[in-house]
Amino acid sequence: MRIRRLASFALLLVLAGSAGALDLPDVLQRIDQTSEIAEAEAALDLARAELGLARFAGDISFGLQPGVTVSTPETGPFADEIKLSASASVSAPVGLSDAQSVSVEKAAAAVMAAERAVERAYVDARFEVFLLYEQAWLAQMEQETLAIELETARQVVENNERLFESGLISLVALAASEEDSLEAEISYLENSRDRRITWLELAYKIGLDPTHTLDFEAPVIELGDLPLPPELTDWALRTDPAMIAQRERIADLESLIVEPVSRNPVDSIRASLSAFSHTVAVTYNTGASSLSGSYSFIAAIGGSDETSGPTQTWDIGLSVSLGIQTQRERALELETLTAELEKERERLLFLEDVVTLQVRAKYQQYLLTQGAAEQSARVYEHAQSNLELVQERFLQDRATQLDVVSAETQLVRAETQLTIARAREQEAKLAVAAYSGYLPELWQ
Repeated sequence: MRIRRLASFALLLVLAGSAGALDLPDVLQRIDQTSEIAEAEAALDLARAELGLARFAGDISFGLQPGVTVSTPETGPFADEIKLSASASVSAPVGLSDAQSVSVEKAAAAVMAAERAVERAYVDARFEVFLLYEQAWLAQMEQETLAIELETARQVVENNERLFESGLISLVALAASEEDSLEAEISYLENSRDRRITWLELAYKIGLDPTHTLDFEAPVIELGDLPLPPELTDWALRTDPAMIAQRERIADLESLIVEPVSRNPVDSIRASLSAFSHTVAVTYNTGASSLSGSYSFIAAIGGSDETSGPTQTWDIGLSVSLGIQTQRERALELETLTAELEKERERLLFLEDVVTLQVRAKYQQYLLTQGAAEQSARVYEHAQSNLELVQERFLQDRATQLDVVSAETQLVRAETQLTIARAREQEAKLAVAAYSGYLPELWQ
């Protein structure tokens, strides 16, 4: 009775809130609900916004500066002369500065990297959601098998109780069957918990209501042939995000060495005109790519000398600011860039070794799962043969009905283990393809 009550409780635990069935296509249509994709798309939006900001040269700025000048001779009264003046200026960018151009290049590269990250996130999410779905389906299938094993164990205990009462078996044999039944019961309860956990992981991953446990249809996907490790390694070296970023870093350093950032020798050009206490000036800053103009004048002059007035002169000015540098700085810069380039190339070789080893390791794991699936297939065939033999003996009154039930249960377990082994083989195949960047080709 205790076994029966616990089994009923576990069954209610598993099926509570069940509301229909779920299949793999429905689940894969919801991969955009995963947090990884949402985060990658948010990062892409941010990168695009930063690129737009980097491409903006700047706002036009205006300035107005009023002024008062007080002049006092050494022997004269205070504030012998007072001048009221004003100055207005405007500055506008006419292009991107050198620093802004570098920022645009970096922002554009960040957008490209973010776009690749979004594509990778979709591929990874598809793989991860499939794994979660398959684990949930396997847990469901395992639950059905454990229920059969538990029922068989109960029947064995009931049969042994009758045999013990008849004196046909020992107490040790009865206790052993009860122990087996208890272990089957514990396995059933533990798998009930595991099945619930796998369902919650999948539900939270793709945004389903976790309070309603759904039944799962068998996942069916069509996979192509998996290339050999050398070709998979080539795919991984081309598509791995770390490898791509490292190659781009090396290319940037090589471009700085071959084609250094050009510097305009002219820093700024200024033209001005002054006449009758009015001054107009225009300045072009080559480094900042900005054009600015200013206008200043004396509004009024007052003081003890009433004949004082604007100076009746005019002046035209043109000035050019030149920046002259020696080649010493460039030589030191080349030395630094060359050392950094060598370091990054060594880093690239290290990453290539890591990627190659990972591909080999995952491919070997795939081969191991293939061997395990073949072994499970042989066990299943053996269980089929055993069932046929027991059924034949039952017809000859050489086996009991319980023997037939036990053989059928063993066949169900062998079939379940074969399904699990084949699922693990498929998961390993997808895993090596996902790491190598070959998953879109394998699973279209």
